[in-house]
Amino acid sequence: MSMRWTGFPECYKNAWPIILLALALACTLSGCSHGPPAGTVTGTVRYKGEIVPAGKVTFFGPSNQAASAPINPDGTYTATDVPLGSVKVIVNTPRPAAELKKAAKQMKKRFGKGNEYPESSDAVSVPDKYGDPAKSPLGLTVKEGSQPYDIEMK
Repeated sequence: MSMRWTGFPECYKNAWPIILLALALACTLSGCSHGPPAGTVTGTVRYKGEIVPAGKVTFFGPSNQAASAPINPDGTYTATDVPLGSVKVIVNTPRPAAELKKAAKQMKKRFGKGNEYPESSDAVSVPDKYGDPAKSPLGLTVKEGSQPYDIEMK
């Protein structure tokens, strides 16, 4: 006498949605649907004591992990999903007013004078070293949860 597998018994054939839902719930509760642990970093960005009203703050962690946050007009930022451990911090800001004027002049020349091109901005431009991960002197050790980090550049 040989036994042959014929599949699931009839009573289980309509149970697939419930089984899949239970597996998804188990996966969610066990944390397998989430990425690696991360932190939230908040603070204010200043250059030479002056609030930096525009730009972006980026945190570079191990294994090419990164998290960025825009700088608000009041100089504050909130970065979520920041990799834990030692991170390098960079700050990128809009170009200086002189460069904006030059770019606006080139745009008018190339595309005509009927369009408006910004010639100035309220932005504070910081030295290029703060925007380069290899040169930036800014760094932080990020812990799980939320923590403050005010960025003071000179």
